[in-house]
Amino acid sequence: MCIRDRHRAAHTLKSTSAIMGAMMLSEMARDLEYRSKAGIPDDAATILNCIEAAYTEAQSTLETAYEDIKKSHDEV
Repeated sequence: MCIRDRHRAAHTLKSTSAIMGAMMLSEMARDLEYRSKAGIPDDAATILNCIEAAYTEAQSTLETAYEDIKKSHDEV
């Protein structure tokens, strides 16, 4: 993936995760976006592992929230 594509993907992940309330994921994507734009070399594997962990946590939180909403709707 070229730097421009990586920057664009990081920007999209940053914005989308912030909209969904996944602020840790958004912050990590913001850091990757900055590093890509500035041309700062990084350890891609380490950053991607951190992003994946934050994504998994956000996914779990969103699934729990969805199930809570669904459960409360079914009780009505």
